[in-house]
Amino acid sequence: MYRDIYIRDGFITKKFEDQDLIPDIQDIINKFFGDPILKKNISRLHVDEFHRLVYDCQCEINEMHPQERFYNSEREVLEDINRDGELLRESVCFLRAVRSQKAVKKDESLGMHRESMYHEIPEQAKVTFNAWFPLQNCVPENMMRYIPGSHLIPDEQLLVRQLTKGDNIVKKGSFGHKLGFLYAPKEITHGINLKESVPFNLRTGEYVIFSAMLVHGGGINGTGDTRFSMSMAMIPEDKILLNKPYAAADGKPHFCKFNV
Repeated sequence: MYRDIYIRDGFITKKFEDQDLIPDIQDIINKFFGDPILKKNISRLHVDEFHRLVYDCQCEINEMHPQERFYNSEREVLEDINRDGELLRESVCFLRAVRSQKAVKKDESLGMHRESMYHEIPEQAKVTFNAWFPLQNCVPENMMRYIPGSHLIPDEQLLVRQLTKGDNIVKKGSFGHKLGFLYAPKEITHGINLKESVPFNLRTGEYVIFSAMLVHGGGINGTGDTRFSMSMAMIPEDKILLNKPYAAADGKPHFCKFNV
């Protein structure tokens, strides 16, 4: 059932079976970001300071093994979508924190992309899929966006260029890099209409699993609050062609086994 929808649409959305996962993650976010004075002044933090704070929070969240809890909660869905052997997970679950564009005077969300734009072996990206779920202050206007049907567009149809400046270019090996921001970002210039993007309209306690080939990106946060969400990637073990050390996971392999 889930597999058919995933193949057709490039994604599926569902409510978590384990409804304790999100509150447990929110407790950690509140520990780092709940102070009223910090909330009031968070836009004044230099981006490097903000990234360090988010990274420390991300590390503590990963200590509670969110990927394993996700797998245990959604095993039925994952086993239906993936029928190609044992599933591997990304070595880190990313905390996506985007400050208010109004407050910081720039867009700190990730641009529209697909994973094959950044992979040394695009064929591996084509069999990878991602999970994303909202945590706090997520509304349709600032949620991750996607272009319907874009998972079916061949890479050859999309023209891409390297960016040399932008709000989210980070230094290689920086805390921003370890949060999944790019030191060599690219943008799609032709082959698809980026204005056709729509949000994954999810409620807290729901998630989306989507093909890494679906063109997607972060929604601009026009609210007055920092938006928090999480994401991770998964791939069948027998589809792995390259599993290099991953800077975001302090040199661990990009993909590893679920410890379940």
